[in-house]
Amino acid sequence: AALDLAESLLDREGLRKDAAMAAEAIRSNFYKATASVNDATALNAIDGEIKTFWDTGAMQSPGQWIEIDMSRPARIKGVVLDNSRSKEHFPRSYSVYVYSNGTERGAPVATGAGTAGVTTIDFDAVTGELVRIELTTTADVDWKIHELRVVPD
Repeated sequence: AALDLAESLLDREGLRKDAAMAAEAIRSNFYKATASVNDATALNAIDGEIKTFWDTGAMQSPGQWIEIDMSRPARIKGVVLDNSRSKEHFPRSYSVYVYSNGTERGAPVATGAGTAGVTTIDFDAVTGELVRIELTTTADVDWKIHELRVVPD
């Protein structure tokens, strides 16, 4: 009910930003995380604890991914990957997909290279339910995410 209320205010000009932040704070409690490798620890990337993390457990290679299921469609404009506790374990090259359950992923909404510490990935606002970050190149270090945050529009 609280999420429905926050989302109902997204169209109100003076409340849009605050409503989006409130909706995201509520929605994040229902997020689910899965990964192509080390799936059992994927939730560590969204648990709110900087000391815990998800990692690939092996050198970075194309096709490794982590995905967040936001449990319902949301309008977002970015993601933040915090690996500040493991600075050298950032994604060397990635693609980001935002899509809905039951649909094809389609083209990436963002591509690029990560940065040591915190990688902020901005893109034009899109609506979707699933957010997948997928590696597109190899690196001689594993990929770690201490916290993954979705940026609401």
